[in-house]
Amino acid sequence: MSAPTGPELPIACSLGADALAGRLDEMDRLRADALRSRTATPGGLVLRFAAGGDVAARVDRLVAAERECCPFLRFAVRRTGAEVVLEVTGPPEARPTLDRFLAAPPEGV
Repeated sequence: MSAPTGPELPIACSLGADALAGRLDEMDRLRADALRSRTATPGGLVLRFAAGGDVAARVDRLVAAERECCPFLRFAVRRTGAEVVLEVTGPPEARPTLDRFLAAPPEGV
């Protein structure tokens, strides 16, 4: 998990427009390729991915990248048999950012 959040951590992504578009595309592809379920929780969300191929490595890369640009979010990854489970939590003000993780990939992806 990343460092605890607090008032000193702004609720803002540090990515520029092009990098953000690339990251969102990466999230969309990962969800389209392997997402089994997504569940909103009071403090965040839980995403369950089918573990196969390079899915675990892709989730790990995404988490590492997100920890850099969005330090106000906390991430936990666990592997359970056929799944990679990603839990993302953050302060209430981060809900719009968390909702992006919950968004369905665009049609045709």
